[in-house]
Amino acid sequence: MSEMDTFINDLSAQPAPTCRAHCLMKLFLTWAGVLILYIAAVVGFYLLPRPDLLQKLTQPLFAAEILSLGAMIFSSAFGAALLGYPDGQQKPWALWLPLAAFAVFVIIIAFAWHAYPLPPTVAWDGMKCTLCIALLSLPPVLFMSWQIRRMASVRPRLAAVNAFLAAFAVAALALRLSEPTDSMMHLAIFHYLPMLAAAALGCLIGRRIFRW
Repeated sequence: MSEMDTFINDLSAQPAPTCRAHCLMKLFLTWAGVLILYIAAVVGFYLLPRPDLLQKLTQPLFAAEILSLGAMIFSSAFGAALLGYPDGQQKPWALWLPLAAFAVFVIIIAFAWHAYPLPPTVAWDGMKCTLCIALLSLPPVLFMSWQIRRMASVRPRLAAVNAFLAAFAVAALALRLSEPTDSMMHLAIFHYLPMLAAAALGCLIGRRIFRW
């Protein structure tokens, strides 16, 4: 009997308890609900909505910016949930959704940059925004990371990139709905550009945090 046969016999003789994998859509809808409630709680009870929020939502560019941020959040969260399964649920096309949402978001920001050429705030104020977003992104990234660690991702780095990007975008959206700042230079540099740093961090540490 070969060593492989012995190994297989040992595994079959002492089966370890296993947990049934969650349904993908059920998992994603759970995550989406948690993220929506988190944004609502942060904006409604902690940061508070910006005074002119209802008026701003009637402006096409602002509404498009908010919708594209939301699309990036949910497409990245869906990608992270998908990558928690070893086979990716046989949906490789879905992994392109976050990239498509990010491309649309960049285009909208470019249009808004030309429409609202406002000067940036001072660097220290901008860094406070970045720090606030980073801190607000911790609860959602910890929640999604805990969920993914219970699964069996074979692409941990990409899973972490999606999870970190979704969490950072959640925090950026919450601050956008609260901070009465419309300078696209400020928003691009201190709110949105750090999302790429968050994604890069996920790529660097994904293999460690999702090792199984």
